[in-house]
Amino acid sequence: MEKHSKPYGSMLSPELAAIRLRERGARMTAQRNAVLEILYNNRSHPTADMVIAEVRKRLGCVSPATIYNTLDTLEELGFVRRLDGLEERAHFDPDTSVHQHAICKRCKKVWDIELGEEIKGLPEEFAVEDIMIQGLCAECALQYSDN
Repeated sequence: MEKHSKPYGSMLSPELAAIRLRERGARMTAQRNAVLEILYNNRSHPTADMVIAEVRKRLGCVSPATIYNTLDTLEELGFVRRLDGLEERAHFDPDTSVHQHAICKRCKKVWDIELGEEIKGLPEEFAVEDIMIQGLCAECALQYSDN
């Protein structure tokens, strides 16, 4: 999975997450810690299946239900954002700051983007929650034009 060393947005480190979990009466399990370590500074917006594969590399056999429950818990606590609508499976973003996403319709890679404040043409009092831009990344566009 693609990771960047430069911090971006509001990502919660596994150490700070452990403190916040304890403050809320929850404990840091090996699975939660592995998921948080995998997501920390991870800009690839992995699916649950991708996270499961990475956790299994670290911890061996782990139940998919455990990872799904862990991701649900981390979302409920505000530690990750669940991104629905990018494809059939949800993606998870550890950056909880206000930002939007662009997705390549062919390879399903996801990028963080920032949009300007003003969006024209919306009804009055319309509350925007998410905006997703779809298109083709340069690599897919090149492959698509070669066919």
